[in-house]
Amino acid sequence: VRANNGKKAIELAGIHNYDLVFMDLKMPITDGYEATIEIKKLKPTIPILALTAFAFEDGRERAFQCGCAEVLTKPLDVTTIRSKLSKYLS
Repeated sequence: VRANNGKKAIELAGIHNYDLVFMDLKMPITDGYEATIEIKKLKPTIPILALTAFAFEDGRERAFQCGCAEVLTKPLDVTTIRSKLSKYLS
């Protein structure tokens, strides 16, 4: 399932029981940081893996503070995706 903005991501997380969320930090309407905070209020145990094109330390720290389990830098490769899915869905 894909959400085109953070507001839609929050809405979808509230009505579905996802096992994991890949969250783009830079999204329209509601950014990924705020969306993560709101989703964690609804589903505190869901792992949220942040995706970003930038690996700045302040953005990484902010993502962790918002509740992300990991911060991954785009582009992702198949090996990384498989590794993270295995880690969080085992």
